[in-house]
Amino acid sequence: MEIYNPLSRARELCNAGKFEEAIKYFDEAIGIDPDPAIVYLEKSMALEKLDKIEDTMSCYDKIIELDPDIVFSYPGKAELFVKLGMEKEALECLEKLDGIKPSESTLWAFYKRSIIQYNLGKLDEAMNSLNRVLELDPNHTNAFFSKGVLFGDFYEINKDSDMLKKSIECYDEVIKLDPNNIDALYNKGLDFQLLGKFEESINCYDEIIKIDDSTAYAFFSKGVSLDAIGKFEKALSCYDKALEIGSDKDDYLYDKASTLYNKAKALYVLDRVEDSKYFLNEARKLKSDLPGYDELNRMLSDRLQFNRDIHKKPDK
Repeated sequence: MEIYNPLSRARELCNAGKFEEAIKYFDEAIGIDPDPAIVYLEKSMALEKLDKIEDTMSCYDKIIELDPDIVFSYPGKAELFVKLGMEKEALECLEKLDGIKPSESTLWAFYKRSIIQYNLGKLDEAMNSLNRVLELDPNHTNAFFSKGVLFGDFYEINKDSDMLKKSIECYDEVIKLDPNNIDALYNKGLDFQLLGKFEESINCYDEIIKIDDSTAYAFFSKGVSLDAIGKFEKALSCYDKALEIGSDKDDYLYDKASTLYNKAKALYVLDRVEDSKYFLNEARKLKSDLPGYDELNRMLSDRLQFNRDIHKKPDK
């Protein structure tokens, strides 16, 4: 004879996407389960799926009352405050994690806290949270990667090149732990570009291409670096490869319009003016507000006019 278990039934319904039906079984389980805080936690997840913010908040409050060491409730509650536009309350809720005994769960919670803080524009606080993660797990690749992103943001704010160097150090830690981490290699390449170290950036993009030669944005970015050191023919080959394999739909980092525009610029430098004009127009069809379009278009028009003028037959 099968023993009736309301919590098991609630879980089955959640797995089937029937969250509304699951709620009554969670409520039934709360009265009989030896660990009601866990039941409240699972109920909160179902309520959040139903977008019932106030009921979900009540669940988190109950979890904290029953067992303050269940760390999942603090980031969960903070995210609800963010949805309600209550930034101060969200940050205060996240601060409560500092008083909880470290565990594998707090590792997750501190990382989650860093994401929420970052999204709220609290970059220093996010960095502190990531440092707490790395105190608990010195091999946390996501924390190193996120620190790299943060140092990049600090560079954008104050233009201090040391921030880029620290960013690169973080990506190096990621690559050390995960040599095939394309995102870390790509961001490292972008940092080298900003530092004017184009050969180093090319090395990063070559590593990406070795791992996955269908990565269009790596070919595009390699082309940009080759342009910067005057290797325009090689840059054209990279842009052509990016155009061959790239898809704006499948790859959010790849931009066909920018690739066409950069190809047009390289062709202009190589004095292939007609080709340059063609690809510039193709880029404009895809993106009407291309930065630099007007200037390049003017230079092309002037060059074409000059070419026509010098080929005119002299008047007799």
